[in-house]
Order: sequence, then C-alpha cells, then structure tokens
Amino acid sequence: MKSKIPVCLLSVLATSYVSAAPFEECPSKAFLIQGTPAQMFGIDLVSAKATVLAPSLNFSDETNNESVNAVGFNYKDQYMYGFSKQSPKSVVKIGDDYQLERLVVNGLPDTNFYVGDIHVNSETNQAVYYLYHPKFGLYGIDLTEPADEYQADLVAGSASWGLAIYDFAFHPNSNLLYAVESNGDLYEIDLNNQTPTFVANLDIAGDTGANGAGYFDVKGQFYFSNNRSGKIHKVDLSISPVNGYTPTAAVFTL
Repeated sequence: MKSKIPVCLLSVLATSYVSAAPFEECPSKAFLIQGTPAQMFGIDLVSAKATVLAPSLNFSDETNNESVNAVGFNYKDQYMYGFSKQSPKSVVKIGDDYQLERLVVNGLPDTNFYVGDIHVNSETNQAVYYLYHPKFGLYGIDLTEPADEYQADLVAGSASWGLAIYDFAFHPNSNLLYAVESNGDLYEIDLNNQTPTFVANLDIAGDTGANGAGYFDVKGQFYFSNNRSGKIHKVDLSISPVNGYTPTAAVFTL
C-alpha cells in the first residue's frame, strides 16, 4: 500500500507517447493506492477525509488483479508513475483516465518495488523516478523526455543501505528524501552524497508496522500512514536538512 503526491500543479504538457491525457487539474492534494486489485483514494491533508477516485486501476487491454506501489506524481508532465506487480512486473504511467500503461524500463532487477517517488530538479527541470528495494538498492529512471524505452541506473552504494522502509518522499524545498522505519526511526537521505542519515526515533505510541505511504505538503510537513492501524502521523520537517532540533511525531488522524 502506498502512494504520495504532495501537490499537483495545474499545467498541461501534451505528449504523443500515451493515449491517456495528463491531469489538467488536481483531483486531490495527496493520493493513497491500496488493495489487491489496486484502488485509488484522494486524501485531504486538512480533514484527512478519503475519497474514492478510482475503484479499480486497470490496463487498457487487461484487467489488473494486483497491487500498484511506489507511486509518485511528476509535475513536469502531470502524470503519475508507479510499479505494477501484475505479470510482467513493470513501471506504469497513469493519466486522467486512471488506467495503467506499461513502460519499457531496462536495468531493473526482477523484484517487486514498493518504495518510490519522483524528483523534479527546479534548476534543470530534470524529472527522475526513484525506486528503492532494501535488497537491491536505489534506482533512478530519467523521465525528463518521453521515450520508447527508459534506463534504470543504480545509485552507487545504495545496495548496502539496508533501510527497512516502505515508502519515502522528497522534501518540497531541500530536495532531500525522508522515510520512517516501522520502529519510528526517521532517516534523511541526501542523493548528492548518496548517504542516509539517522535523524531521530519518533514516538509513534507503539504504532508499529509498515509505514506504507509518505507525503509532504508545500510547507514541509511530513505525513506517513501506517498500514496496520490506518493512522496518519505528522512530523514538522519545515527545517531541512534537520539541524539543531529533534523532530517529533503526532497522530494526524485515525
């Protein structure tokens, strides 16, 4: 279970590579994809209300019977991207019709990715989809330009990180990645030096289990939801990188 999309920008970029159109407007500030087969919900980060956006996520030529994980929103082209477990396992692209389109990506190991997010460099406008698996490491897929085939590249040293995480999210201002392990350990990941840094053990009041969705809002508030309890926790990470203070977590909603 997982997904994140902290904010959708209301611009449209046409492309001839897919039949589905990009999102012209934001249907939600955050998204959660759950279940087998996958369903998509919109999450209101003020009221925490969940709204069904797509009762099923299917391919145009076949019914999807599996989960979709590692979802991120690419505000460069206004599409979502994720990883489908349905055979053959693949990176998928999601447009405004909420259908799944397989992408050809070379270089990924044969595994199911469930951790992912998209980073758009504000200076170069480069869009990279990052996928992480604790046994294989962090892979980057350049989505800057539409292509018939894409290449996944392993981030040096990431195969030895060994982070027991189920999602991560890019900070909207510092471009650092943040993730929380099941025991509440918060990590800050700098892709420039390719190193995860332990920040603090968050008090999650015994709410152990996989934290399967991570989100940021535009103010740098970090949210993560627990797959077992359904609680969404909130952490103030408006100061990033984290220096000189200890972040704390509070239950945002039940």
